[in-house]
Amino acid sequence: MRFPIFVGTSFLLGVLAIGCTVVSPTGGSSGSSGSSGSSGSSGSTTPGEAVPAGDAPAELLGKWFSGGEVWDFKTDGTVSHYESTKGGTCPSEDLDSGTVVGSAGSLTIYWTSGIHKSCGGTIPYEASARQFTYVVEDSNVGLILRITDLACDTSTSSSCTEGFDKE
Repeated sequence: MRFPIFVGTSFLLGVLAIGCTVVSPTGGSSGSSGSSGSSGSSGSTTPGEAVPAGDAPAELLGKWFSGGEVWDFKTDGTVSHYESTKGGTCPSEDLDSGTVVGSAGSLTIYWTSGIHKSCGGTIPYEASARQFTYVVEDSNVGLILRITDLACDTSTSSSCTEGFDKE
């Protein structure tokens, strides 16, 4: 059984977003923090390609969490993804934001800004587009979002599908 551990997630996401470098799909950037990075950097957008207006499926709206990871789908079609890994010798934190377009169990997320910190350093951020499939299930403890990253390499990852509880 999973229990909610992210009390004040909005505050945490807001704090991490301060000073992020924003990279536009045309390759320009702005911001005051220097380099930043992203965990969602597979499948780059083409330079000059416009990011479409977001349109998040209604069933995904709100926050979904599992351990140190949170997805936040908003009514304006934007999405934020936060992931924190505290174990091991190299803790990391990722915060990505962008727009989401999806329907019928399929999503494309256009990551437009983000920051990735690992082992005390910051990794350069790259705008990208990434595809996922999803299903929302009703369980005896509430709604569960199962999301599959289509760029995931099953030969190097133990699971390309992750489950998240609705906040």
